[in-house]
Amino acid sequence: MPLAQRSHLTPPGAADRFPEALALHQAGRLPEAESLYRAILRREPRRAEAWHLLGVLAGQCGNLPASLELLDQAIELDPRPALYHENRAKALRRLGRTEPAEAAYHAALARAPRQVGLHLGLGTLLLADRRPEEALEPLRRATVLAPGDASAHATYAAALAQLGEATRAEMALRKAARLDPEQPDHWRNLGHVRRQLGKLEAAGEALERAVATAPDDAEARYALGLHRLQLGDLAGGWPLTLGREAAPSGAAWRRTLPQPHWQGESLAGRRLLLWGEQGIGDEVMFARLLPRALADAGSVAVECDPRLVPLYRRSFPGLACLPRGEAEVPAEAFDLQAPLGDLAARWLTGFEAFGDGAAYLEADPSRREALRRRLDDARPLVGLAWRSGNPANGAARTPPLEAWKPLLARRDLRFVALQYGDIGEDLAAFRALGGEVELFDGLDLRDDLEGLAALIAALDGVVTIDNATLHVAGALGVPTLGLLPFGPNWRWFEGHGNRTPWYGSVRLLRQTSPGDWAPPLAEAARRA
Repeated sequence: MPLAQRSHLTPPGAADRFPEALALHQAGRLPEAESLYRAILRREPRRAEAWHLLGVLAGQCGNLPASLELLDQAIELDPRPALYHENRAKALRRLGRTEPAEAAYHAALARAPRQVGLHLGLGTLLLADRRPEEALEPLRRATVLAPGDASAHATYAAALAQLGEATRAEMALRKAARLDPEQPDHWRNLGHVRRQLGKLEAAGEALERAVATAPDDAEARYALGLHRLQLGDLAGGWPLTLGREAAPSGAAWRRTLPQPHWQGESLAGRRLLLWGEQGIGDEVMFARLLPRALADAGSVAVECDPRLVPLYRRSFPGLACLPRGEAEVPAEAFDLQAPLGDLAARWLTGFEAFGDGAAYLEADPSRREALRRRLDDARPLVGLAWRSGNPANGAARTPPLEAWKPLLARRDLRFVALQYGDIGEDLAAFRALGGEVELFDGLDLRDDLEGLAALIAALDGVVTIDNATLHVAGALGVPTLGLLPFGPNWRWFEGHGNRTPWYGSVRLLRQTSPGDWAPPLAEAARRA
């Protein structure tokens, strides 16, 4: 938090020890600074700047409730300094209180409308709250007020990218990289948006620059590895993805375990612990390699999303499943450990290693049959999933609802919703377009993956965007049409046409130009 801003209420003659307290604070001698601030306040209890800095200090020590109380006291005594409101906003944000933090930023901006950090802080808060549309204006304002601030352009680009505005995001990131060429994140993010735009050669140049700038940066190496994988360079891509759990993007799923990390050595007689990573889609996709792990190792256990445990246990006899977050991993029970994706990085060194793409997940047969009976219809049953909630790239993956009209016009098909979440308005919009998509009561399509898998297995086909549904349907072997944006995810590789080595039953329908969903959905209408 920023420290000093002179209060308008500093009493004459009372500042004799305040500079000393501030110097201690700035030197990191926090206990001494706190003692002196409190001594000043015993003598001058209405000294707002001392309350303010005592609040800042409490926040630095991790005592956020106390920090907020002290900052509130400073503002009550003197509400004029923007800095007090800014630091209050930051404390509220750290407490997870987004709405009052937003109000505090607005209070600060009312007092200092041209302060760049306030616009950036408000925009970053809104971006973290998955409100990129609202974040756009304060972040744009920051770039206008500080055209030479690379971080302003980079954060503005992040909002544009979340809104699917990849072209404008690229322009902003080019400015950020030009202003601060030694920051690998600018080059990495520039490579990412260029991949979305299908500028693969230029994307590679940016990502190579990111790694050259920071050779030990795990995030940059991982991004370059994924780019090479997208181009089909398995030998050059997989090695760069090893160690991805150390990258900031791996913080949500990384595990710190005492067992040695598996480095690709023989698993004969060894007890291997694998842990799921990144999301349901990846846990399903990489599960293709579990049969080989079970065949090679003495024993295998997987720590996975609890929603996957019944599917895994049924599909992979002999696999021990540990629901993530529900039980401690017994350290003495395993010899080696690794993230699940390391199986791919070590074993899928050529496309022939993927095999024939046969199904490997098995839905609950009784639930599948029960759902099929409920769906009894002479028409083919086709499941639809149409929306992504991914804050980073969900907008680019999600077609507008009206783009589904050609498929919904197929009266010879019966459509069933596979989309989780509150979709009542979407279903009404489909009806307005002349289509009917049925929602099954009693099925939680987000948290009951057993139910989702049984429903998918009961269908004749699936049409879905790039989300977990695509992976589950492919792993079950259900005929599936996957709708991909112009700059698709690395998992679908370039140069394989409409096929994917991961799933033999999946056919991929790709955008031919950014944002244009008409061709892939028209093709889906013909092929469903």
